[in-house]
Formats: sequence, C-alpha cells, structure tokens
Amino acid sequence: MNKFEENRKRLDVLTDRLKNEGMSNDLEKEFEKLYSETGIAILLGPNDSIKRSDETESREYADAKDLWYYNDTFSNIDYKAFLKDESLGEVELEYSVRNIQGKEIPVLRISYEKKWLFFNSLLDEEKKKHMDVKIKHMSLILGCRWYEARVEVVRV
Repeated sequence: MNKFEENRKRLDVLTDRLKNEGMSNDLEKEFEKLYSETGIAILLGPNDSIKRSDETESREYADAKDLWYYNDTFSNIDYKAFLKDESLGEVELEYSVRNIQGKEIPVLRISYEKKWLFFNSLLDEEKKKHMDVKIKHMSLILGCRWYEARVEVVRV
C-alpha cells in the first residue's frame, strides 16, 4: 500500500469518528497528524524576466537559465511576508526542482504551521480564491509565463 492509500484509509477512519463522536482534542490532533505534509506545490514555467535569445524564447518549460533565476530569487528574497496568514501560523517555503514526466520543473512548495486549518481553508471557496490570487500575483512578480498550483496532502 502506498503513502496516498494509507492516508486515504486513515482519513476514512477519522471521518467516521468525526461523524459518530464529534470533534475532540484527540481527534483534532489525529487530523493534524494526517495532514502534516499538506502544502501547495506551485510548478513554475519559463521565466520571462530574463533577456533571452530568439531560439530559447519559445521554450515551453523552464531551462537551466530559468532554474538558476528561480533558485537565486528564492535564495535571496523572502516571500513569506507576501503569503503570511496569522490564522494559519508560520508560512514555510521550499524551492526544489522535480523531475515530472521527464522534465526538470522548478517547484515552490508552500505550507503553513497549522496544516489541518490550512487544508480546511483550501476547501472554503473564499479562502481558496484568496490563496489563488496570492499565488497568481507571486507568479506575475516572478515573471512566470505559466504556473500550475497543486494541493499535496502527501509530500511527493
């Protein structure tokens, strides 16, 4: 059984307990543990902030120059204040490069100290819309040609 299936089974058990017993401190701690790896992975496309030659201008995915730019940017600029949300606790940012379908994709992972509340906030349409706007604005500031935000309950 993989990690996703394990989490799914745990969620089913906790959901049944919630229906039958109602929320308790112990149950809330169990949900917090279940969602301990929850975050949003933002896959970043090519960067248009860097002057490029014509042959690389039409690239669909980030290349080595883009990866350097993103790494340098996230190493030197603190975006935490931009994503701050007092109700969710401290924001955590993690930049990495993942191999997705044979392509090296830059990824910025956002998560918050209070994972269970963070996950629940993503189920609320207004709060989700607010987070989407923050992510879109950040991608514009970075100069991303495209981005894709994915909720990750299990760290990939």
